[in-house]
Amino acid sequence: MYKGQISLIILSTAGYWRPIGFSFFAVAFLYNIYSIFMTFLVYSFDMSLYMYLILHAINDIDDFSESLCWFLLSLVVCVKLTNLLIKRNEIIDLINMMDIHYFSPRDHEEEAIQQNYDYMSRRNTMLFLIGSLFTMTALTLGGLARSDIILPFKTTLPFDNDDKIIFWLTYVVQTLSIYSSGLTNVGVETLVMVIMLQICCQLEIIYHRLEEMTQLNLNDESSLNFSKTKEARILVECVRHHDYVYLFSERLNDIFSIVFGMQFIGSITNICTLIYSLSTKTTVNDKVLAQGLLLPNILFQTFIYCLFGNEVMLKSLKVADVISMMDWTMLRRQSKKGLLMIAMRARNPIIITGGSLIPMSLNTFVTPKNLYESKIVNKYFHIGSLESSGIFFATYLYQSVAIIMSALITSSVECFALMVILIICGQFEIFVYRLNLLATIKRNNKLKSSVHECEEKLIKNFVRHHNCMYSLGVNMNNIFGTMIFVQFFSSLIQLCTTIFQSRMHFKNHDLWSRFSLLCTSFLQLYLYSFSGEKIMEKSSLIAGEIYQTKWNKLTSRSRKNLILIMIRALRPIKLMGSSIVVMSLDTFVKVVKLSFSTYNLLIKL
Repeated sequence: MYKGQISLIILSTAGYWRPIGFSFFAVAFLYNIYSIFMTFLVYSFDMSLYMYLILHAINDIDDFSESLCWFLLSLVVCVKLTNLLIKRNEIIDLINMMDIHYFSPRDHEEEAIQQNYDYMSRRNTMLFLIGSLFTMTALTLGGLARSDIILPFKTTLPFDNDDKIIFWLTYVVQTLSIYSSGLTNVGVETLVMVIMLQICCQLEIIYHRLEEMTQLNLNDESSLNFSKTKEARILVECVRHHDYVYLFSERLNDIFSIVFGMQFIGSITNICTLIYSLSTKTTVNDKVLAQGLLLPNILFQTFIYCLFGNEVMLKSLKVADVISMMDWTMLRRQSKKGLLMIAMRARNPIIITGGSLIPMSLNTFVTPKNLYESKIVNKYFHIGSLESSGIFFATYLYQSVAIIMSALITSSVECFALMVILIICGQFEIFVYRLNLLATIKRNNKLKSSVHECEEKLIKNFVRHHNCMYSLGVNMNNIFGTMIFVQFFSSLIQLCTTIFQSRMHFKNHDLWSRFSLLCTSFLQLYLYSFSGEKIMEKSSLIAGEIYQTKWNKLTSRSRKNLILIMIRALRPIKLMGSSIVVMSLDTFVKVVKLSFSTYNLLIKL
């Protein structure tokens, strides 16, 4: 198992993680001296940035925005290295928790899952390291390409750096501070990312081990006692494994919660200041290049936390889905009770939070995103002149065919997606109709044994039918999720721009074409929102329909199986756009409100 060894090496190079192997007193003492020196270097660098910010940059908005960005970046680094030094023993205990036997793969499939996540961890670590090294190099060496060499950053120092020796010493100190800060960022971010990926890996291993339980009855029919014993052992290990994963996640939150919060708040401010600073630059120089490389790095830092925090949350929620989609009707009563407890525990997902306030998820990542400008291009680029009537009509025909084909493809794909949604809704109504058949069993069958057999057969069919509908919903989101996401944001931008341009004086045909385009955009968004609301409503009504049946006349085993279906139905099927946007009527109303709010903002500008 990969436990972030590359990240720890990076942090050791930066001077803030003494390798555990440095047990010899002299070696540990020398490394502690190195660590104290690098910590003083970074803290003094941050203090010099702060002094320049409040003493010299306060009267110039461009200089202030740039200095504020560098100060906040350095401040976040100081928080990270302080947290790293203070909670060193807790981090070591967290890493050692991954050595427990529950986390170890036990067959080829689990080894394949583990190797896949180990590869992702190493790959993402190296990519982030390479990108950060490019940025640090541009920051430190960019000033050397100028005719008048200047320091990488504007700082206030307690001495005059006009002397050449002092100037170059200051240049070296700032360079060391930049590389130390950058490596600290890379080390902490990638270490947290590795731990989050290992949590996802362990949850997938739990899926695999839970699915093994249903295979025991198929593989061990000749030895029923052995099958029951192995089933009980697997269930106990899955319960303890699941609890251990939650404990592992809580330790992660306790250690890095303050880092997540500071990183998120600092990133929001830095993104705003960097975008403003870059928008004011009229020429491309070393500073613009460095800021242009720094902006995606800051976005990537926050995106790492939000992306993998979102993955941890979705993986932990999926445990209940995996349990409900198992063929659990073949398991023993005690096993069903154990699975029920795991499913109830999984309803409270693992949420990585910043300062116990900010959940690290993709929804959090896209929340601060603002739409600065939108522009519709009404003119087309043509190869050649359109003055000739033949070329003009050929181009007119080409555009007409392209518009018609685009409309046909759009309508076909959307009608197919809506058809799948309506089929799922129809299956839910069929499911409700079949539920009502339970009340007619005792009327048509006088023998008690035949009644119980019919009940058991129907309940098994209910479970499998319900699982098939949820599987169809999951596949539908996997296939159409990206398309729905793109449709949602393109419709949002199109609504804003079309409404804004409608206030201008168009010719009659132009006005009607834009009005029809606006109505089409509204209709497309409304169809997805209405269909998503309908499928969510139908799937959430299952629990109520089960309760309204004459369940008090059913056997105890049938009632327990219906309770499991009700618990599964508490989490309805949702039509999602890339696991970010939930398509519902509430979302449609929010989009309409946002469109008109943007329209009012554009008018004032």
